[in-house]
Amino acid sequence: MVRYSMLMCSLLVVGVTYRVHVIITRPLPPDIQDQTKVRILDEIGRISNHMLDILLSAGLPIGPPVKWLVDSVFSCMVGSMTSHNDDVQIIDQTIQDVHVRVFKPKRPARKANYPTLMYIHGGGWTWLTVNSYSAFLAQLANKTGTLIIAPEYRKAPLHHFPAPYRDCEIVMYQILLGKSGLPVDKYHVMVGGDGSGGNLAAAVAQEFRKKIFMQVLINPALQILDLHIPSYVDNHDVIGGITSPKRQIHQWLLYTKISLSYTSNLMKNSHVSPELRYSKFSSYVNSSQYMPHSLNITNRQTSTAYTYDFESVQTFQGIVTNTTLAPMMQTNLNGIPSAYVISSQYDVIRDEGIMYATRLWESDVKVKLKYYPSTFHGFLLFSTEGPFQLEAGVKALQELSDFIRFQLRGYTS
Repeated sequence: MVRYSMLMCSLLVVGVTYRVHVIITRPLPPDIQDQTKVRILDEIGRISNHMLDILLSAGLPIGPPVKWLVDSVFSCMVGSMTSHNDDVQIIDQTIQDVHVRVFKPKRPARKANYPTLMYIHGGGWTWLTVNSYSAFLAQLANKTGTLIIAPEYRKAPLHHFPAPYRDCEIVMYQILLGKSGLPVDKYHVMVGGDGSGGNLAAAVAQEFRKKIFMQVLINPALQILDLHIPSYVDNHDVIGGITSPKRQIHQWLLYTKISLSYTSNLMKNSHVSPELRYSKFSSYVNSSQYMPHSLNITNRQTSTAYTYDFESVQTFQGIVTNTTLAPMMQTNLNGIPSAYVISSQYDVIRDEGIMYATRLWESDVKVKLKYYPSTFHGFLLFSTEGPFQLEAGVKALQELSDFIRFQLRGYTS
């Protein structure tokens, strides 16, 4: 028994040592700051991806216990478990049966009502909660002097598209009607979000065009038509635990309640018909047309070589051009709110925000595009005090806050 215990301990030490060696020696772009922190984040993400693959392969449900664990770990990573902001009052309530968390700056607004931002959190439409975003949103509310309303929308896979969007749509409708029960300046209502939350925010902005003052899209996921745009290829496995084509595809499939068996076909980009490949919609993801050369982001261009899988084409027909699901496919951009768009170099959906921002600008929509080289998907959330606070995140949060305050000057203290 003693020998067996010693053997097990030795194997454990060897295993841990090996994993530490893998983390330390795994290639990482040299321009990324805070490399040790990013290596650890990448490793946590890779472990999470592997565990999710096992869960899905075994046909086990993504239930509350699994989601609670993911949310708790993420909350610890971004400091939401320990961070407190005495300058912001946090209120939990419901708006038309949708739970929301409200972040209200304690310093008084110049007017009785506050400029208001409805912020939709990310997490691939499946993971995370408003709770894990509390530290970030409290900081943003304090820095901008805005009232932030964060809906706890329903999540996939139990509640698939369009349920998450409908929850956000309902909350925004009540805010604009003045029926939220909160001190909202209805003339300065904004919508924002990151990742999948950026997707929902862009769709809400299109629905309520001319009624919303501004939209904030942070690393938004905007389309599922072409999964071989340059950013998908550039970031195939750069920081695979944080962003990868497979990870993004799984998120889309869970959101749309389409079988994960289509993963390989989406990886091959064979899910769209030849007619659609040569339609106006494909031009919206054409990097040679909508990626500004001045940014010098990539040498690649959107590929024109495609394969087709009949079953996949049939399954995704009508889905890839649904503008509520994929806001980037919107043809009519007139009247869409002005936009602040953040894009990161090491992100498979990097190009989507950039190309959408370019199209908005060409449609006479005011756009501020902030491209952050040497950053990755979700970096802005690590702007709060915590074990993984990143310099780039702190900088980006300050620049976003400065921009919002500038747009609202005369309306914030």
